Amino acid sequence: MVEFPLFCYGTLISSVVREKILGDQERLSIKPASLKGYAVMKVADAHYPALVKAAEDQVVLGVLVNGLSDIDMSILDKFEGINYSREARSILAEDGSCTESFVYFPNKTLETAGQWTFGDWESSELNLFLSQDFDIAGIRPPEVERRLK
Repeated sequence: MVEFPLFCYGTLISSVVREKILGDQERLSIKPASLKGYAVMKVADAHYPALVKAAEDQVVLGVLVNGLSDIDMSILDKFEGINYSREARSILAEDGSCTESFVYFPNKTLETAGQWTFGDWESSELNLFLSQDFDIAGIRPPEVERRLK
């Protein structure tokens, strides 16, 4: 079986969110990691973030999830929805090694509303994300996009 690595920088850092999407995670290896040259920003009118290009020395902290199957990746692709797609990037693992990993990037410009941090999101917006934006069939688009439809 082929296994895939995924760098998570946003809601997928949360074991609660990953479990709702993938179920039991004991088979997965999850370790701190980072990505250079990007920033994590709040998506306006939503309770989740997006990566945006930033200064080359800027670092995004997250986790590297190893051991994902083809089926897991298909489920995650569906969950990420129409506004995100995965691309390969070089990730710096906690042990200092570099590894190629998939990362979900917005595939169009999303309006942002300031910096996003996991700790702030987890304490104040996780429940809002789960009740308003979370959908296993695809994250709901930002409110501004829903109003335009």
